[in-house]
Amino acid sequence: HLLRTAQESLYQEWQTRIMHYHYRKVVAANPCSEMSGFTRILASAGGRGDSLMDTIPTIVVEQAGSDQTRGFQVINRPWTIAQMVKTDAWRAMVPEDYVYIAETDHILLRDLPNRATPALNVAFFFPYMSSAPERQAAVVRRYYQGDHRDVQPVGPSPAIMHVDTLKRLAPLWLELSVRLKRDREADAALGWVLEMWGYSIACAALGVKNYVWQQLQIEPSASWRQNLTAEDPYIY
Repeated sequence: HLLRTAQESLYQEWQTRIMHYHYRKVVAANPCSEMSGFTRILASAGGRGDSLMDTIPTIVVEQAGSDQTRGFQVINRPWTIAQMVKTDAWRAMVPEDYVYIAETDHILLRDLPNRATPALNVAFFFPYMSSAPERQAAVVRRYYQGDHRDVQPVGPSPAIMHVDTLKRLAPLWLELSVRLKRDREADAALGWVLEMWGYSIACAALGVKNYVWQQLQIEPSASWRQNLTAEDPYIY
């Protein structure tokens, strides 16, 4: 089941329309697709709906306050998921055992198979997320008790995982993202991928392993580490 996190804005509404169109196109072309549902998780002021409520299945969550985000609105991603999984009501819309977490700028290029298991997540390799440089390593060591090199270069999106793993990860992923943002040294060292580090450190802390799948996505901004002609990615 595709879970797409989003915030309240006209820009993200259009991104949602585009992604939903390509999801439906891919599924229609692949009758045996393992992708069987699409749900948007919308963070909004007052938990209000928007113009897409009648056309795209949506779970609405009150957006995170400034005490949580400190202006870094990406924290709404773990925030909305953490709020969603607190009750079982969301399972009426998401009955599947596995979820693919997507974000606003993803476009599906072809049918995405599920390679996750109850014991193993699937995630994309981000070459700019390395715990080897001392500046990042110093932060990771303060938030993770094990070997900092165990923290994998992955983020929460694109990622595929069992719903039980999602429920385990969401609270700590949120907690770490908020703590990292409040930490000036961590904020300066990790920058705009800070929330992704919250996810990867949470995985390491809970013993959740990720199958790091480079072919999962093509990311032109990081293509200096990818062979664009050899790749046949699932997501752009």
